[in-house]
Amino acid sequence: MGGLLTSFQQGIHDQSSTKKHRLGTIRIEDDGRIFRYAKAGGTLLAGQMTTAAPGITNHIKQTVAAAGAAAVGDKQVNFTLGGTVCTASQYDDGWLQVYDGAAGTVGTQYRISSHGVSAAGSEAISVSLREPIRVAIISTDTWSLIPNPWSVVIQSAAAAEMFAGVPSIAVTSGYYFWDQMHGEAVALNKSVTALGTCIELCSTAGAFITAGDFLGGVLGQTYGYAAADGKYCPIFLTA
Repeated sequence: MGGLLTSFQQGIHDQSSTKKHRLGTIRIEDDGRIFRYAKAGGTLLAGQMTTAAPGITNHIKQTVAAAGAAAVGDKQVNFTLGGTVCTASQYDDGWLQVYDGAAGTVGTQYRISSHGVSAAGSEAISVSLREPIRVAIISTDTWSLIPNPWSVVIQSAAAAEMFAGVPSIAVTSGYYFWDQMHGEAVALNKSVTALGTCIELCSTAGAFITAGDFLGGVLGQTYGYAAADGKYCPIFLTA
């Protein structure tokens, strides 16, 4: 598993104002529970579902700056923004992906190490990569800046979102924490959910419901007892 560590600098029930691990780092407890290292994009509550924030429209399907065409082996690209600001660390541990372009480049991606900022959102920024360019980039290629799914974790509010985990503690906005993805957990229910029923995200902030339309995928099942509406109930996450 990528990002899997065996020792950690931050406790499983601690939050931190400073980053201790790469975002998305996997943590497996001896009881089988699995967590991902995340950064809160807003205030989060214990036992309430979280999701990954969506991408920025003006940061996807953009052309690489003509002056920044990169050769094979380069680890830096100048990327053109489409009119939305780019803040410090916004795409750290994220991805630079090829949306469309020449044969050999399309369908590839590169991990981002760091990048510049843009107050206006209309100029090119320098993007440093963790790995070298494998196929030369030309000015007609279109690329997207994709955030790490655990870089701006927010409270869930819709079924059709990417599940990011269930915090075991309340988390301050902008702080780093461990978000639970798998195993025994307790979470807010927003339906009368029978024992053993599959569950999914819903439109109620931070809550799960009985799986029906599967827009966001099945997250797991209830266990222990039937889950009551509006209560924090046991679930087994399988995400």
